[in-house]
Amino acid sequence: MDKEFAVEIRNASKVFNPNSDHAVTALSNVSISIRNNEFYTLLGPSGCGKTTLLRLIGGFEYPTEGQILLDDEDISLLPPHKRPVNMVFQNYALFPHLTVAQNIAFGLEMLNKTKGEISKTVDEMLHLVRMADLGSRSVSQLSGGQAQRVALARALAPRPRVLLLDEPLSALDRKLRKNMQIELKRLQHETGITFIFVTHDQEEALTMSDRIAVMNHACVLQVGIPQKIYDNPADRFVAGFVGESNFLEAELVGRNGDHAALVKLTSGTVLTVKMPARAVPQGPVTLCVRPQHAHVVGKRKTSALTGRLENIAYVGTDTHYLLRLNDSEEFKTRQQNRSGRKTEFKVGDHLGIVIQENAVRILQK
Repeated sequence: MDKEFAVEIRNASKVFNPNSDHAVTALSNVSISIRNNEFYTLLGPSGCGKTTLLRLIGGFEYPTEGQILLDDEDISLLPPHKRPVNMVFQNYALFPHLTVAQNIAFGLEMLNKTKGEISKTVDEMLHLVRMADLGSRSVSQLSGGQAQRVALARALAPRPRVLLLDEPLSALDRKLRKNMQIELKRLQHETGITFIFVTHDQEEALTMSDRIAVMNHACVLQVGIPQKIYDNPADRFVAGFVGESNFLEAELVGRNGDHAALVKLTSGTVLTVKMPARAVPQGPVTLCVRPQHAHVVGKRKTSALTGRLENIAYVGTDTHYLLRLNDSEEFKTRQQNRSGRKTEFKVGDHLGIVIQENAVRILQK
């Protein structure tokens, strides 16, 4: 396949009940392009439109406006059974009266494959999801992780061009979710199938994705590789949703060369930070500071900020500090724990906050 994109969404909108007083816009002029053999994630809070977009690709909903293209073919109005696409739902939707192998074979039987083809493909799928010895087991006897593997095997068996995954890990416990994240990425790599994954879990998205589309209020706000989304968020929503952030109000007061800006905090401290593209030369801005890019020290004049320590949380690898700044805003820092090192601060201390200036991001108002 020499085409670059498996799926293209062009100016797609979806309005439910469009001719009534209760019209709801689920998607608003969304355009994205998803590459062949890509693990592409739609990330956002509940109600942002990500599942609606997935359903448009799958044919379970039709766009009010715009186009859905698969391999350059407009499939916007094709029914689901005529699209080379398969979907894994949150609840897996396995048939409880059938065995593991029979569940995997079901879709192939609906496609009128021969018994020989079905048997061969079922064996391949069982090995792919590492359940070769469980083909004859009833699905009612499976664990949550095993049931999810069967759902994946059943969806992959017809070898779809695109696999759609609607929060398939949401019902699993934390440890199992971690394991299945690795398994999903392995399956995508080994099969070469384009995966489009829906989640509201930013850690899940960062761990698994080749690229992420962050959504909110029916729109796509930013598309990029995980590192770009995390390190260079497009706006305050993305910065706050993908990872933890502190936000500081500041004034952009000048430049320091071609790529650096001078910003003045409400405390009066001036920082030199990276100048974003298209930034205006001066005016009010919001600064984004990740907790790991700042640390607390005994109060001193060189600190960018000062505040009162309100909470200390030991979480194994890190210790989290929550401070209340002099302007009453909260500020969080996260410091890695070292062997034998004990915290030297206590709740109620007035402390300084040192910020890694090269890690600060300007979010234009």
